[in-house]
Amino acid sequence: MKKATYQSKFDSFTQQGYPIVYMDEIGFEAETIRPYGYAAIGKPYIYSYNRQKKAN
Repeated sequence: MKKATYQSKFDSFTQQGYPIVYMDEIGFEAETIRPYGYAAIGKPYIYSYNRQKKAN
């Protein structure tokens, strides 16, 4: 069922002239900078966890 839905959407987009772009995670940076975040009132925002790294 999922494959048929995907194929239907894919065909619709190609008929409308949209370019199809395939991506994977290889092009993403291992470290991203977070310029801001949320913290409790009166507490500094400290970000030290990289959510993109996977445990091996």
